[in-house]
Amino acid sequence: MTLDTPSWDLLHEIANGQSGHFTAHQAAEVGFSLQLLHKHVQSGNLERPMRGIYRIARFPPSEHEDLVVLWLWSDQEAVFSHETALSLHELSDALPARIHLTLPPSTPRRRKVLEGVVVHFADVPQADRQWFGPVPVVTPSRAVLDVAAAHGDATLVGQAIDQGIRESRFTITEVAPAGRYVADALGWSTPLRPLDGESPAQRAPEEARPRLLGDRFHVLAVSGLCTRPPPSDWPTLAAESGRALGAYLRVAQYLPSRTMFLEYAWPIGQIPPDAGVDALRAQLARRFAWA
Repeated sequence: MTLDTPSWDLLHEIANGQSGHFTAHQAAEVGFSLQLLHKHVQSGNLERPMRGIYRIARFPPSEHEDLVVLWLWSDQEAVFSHETALSLHELSDALPARIHLTLPPSTPRRRKVLEGVVVHFADVPQADRQWFGPVPVVTPSRAVLDVAAAHGDATLVGQAIDQGIRESRFTITEVAPAGRYVADALGWSTPLRPLDGESPAQRAPEEARPRLLGDRFHVLAVSGLCTRPPPSDWPTLAAESGRALGAYLRVAQYLPSRTMFLEYAWPIGQIPPDAGVDALRAQLARRFAWA
């Protein structure tokens, strides 16, 4: 219900949760017309950082007010994502020159694109969101996956994966597609190795292997922290460990702070029991001195 008489108390209540900011629509609901808002801007009681968005002049300054303004500009539909989310979560050395935000796919494309802002369109479920102060941001794992999917800086993605695992922000399984992107982009991938007893005629062409991982294989990502650098031939040794259990080595990756990322794939119907997976982990732990 819109009030007929302006209420500064209610306006402050709205602004308190938005770093001192509010929209013209929010102000109208508590009795402030556009003419009255303009009058208060002229008198110095209010500031107008963007058309339709205002700030209480004497409100204490806070960090990331620019994000609050953009969130209000989006009608509170945006969620900050990609490199911006990596920066907010303090994952990697990301210092994005532009602000990345994601809007629902149904958002009209007629909305004016702002300078210094990159707008993405995608569904972001509640499970992939969290609050960073007064604004929503995607979770650390979603941020990593988004940057990788957008073919962002592979080095930054690798740093984010590495740091996120060490800080228990996510598991390697949750960000495995991003790990594959980093491995491929930086040349860390190793080809799938043949299974024991598999003839060359039974092997799929190399170019078909990534596709087959989705419909013929069960994939397990294995990760850990190394107490020392691995030997120069560790991808080959890791592949041999997998072959002993009938598994292909898909990716062999060694991230900057000694996080090991390996991915194995078993043909559907030959997925080993937990004991077999545990045996693989034990072999890798012994060979690479994982902590």
